[in-house]
Amino acid sequence: MAGSLLDALLQYCKKASRNSAVAAIDSALFLGLLSRDELGQLAERLPKRCRPWLRRVNGRAESGLETILRLACEDQGWDVEVQVPFRSGRIDIVINGWLCIEIDGSEFHDVGAQAKKDRIRNTQIVQAGLRWHRFGYADVVHKLDETIAVIRKLLLAGAPSLPAAALA
Repeated sequence: MAGSLLDALLQYCKKASRNSAVAAIDSALFLGLLSRDELGQLAERLPKRCRPWLRRVNGRAESGLETILRLACEDQGWDVEVQVPFRSGRIDIVINGWLCIEIDGSEFHDVGAQAKKDRIRNTQIVQAGLRWHRFGYADVVHKLDETIAVIRKLLLAGAPSLPAAALA
């Protein structure tokens, strides 16, 4: 890897919050800009206080928003899967095997072909007996505590009775 990316991640992690640092590293892994070997090099150079954060990196999220919400949900003790294959594509996050969460910016998901695809997937999720909710950028970045409270309320409502292959 070019030393500049490794150096940039190192400098960013020194000043960033855990969630932001993990999101940056996750994004670099997902985009193929950082290899697992290079992740090891980063770990060797990070301050000791930051090294435990690397256990939370998985490189599966398609966006930093997904990583930030995944971390917050995992902190609640919920079982969280990211980019779960589903009939017409993937679901951003699935919590406890049945609550499907989409995290989208308005630029691509409010109108046009992507919005139509999203609506089809939402319908398929409901038809499969699952539950879903959609959050936007501001929900995750500026109102994370409120977002977690909404998810908690949805989870407390209880899991639907699911057919065996709901997420197949």
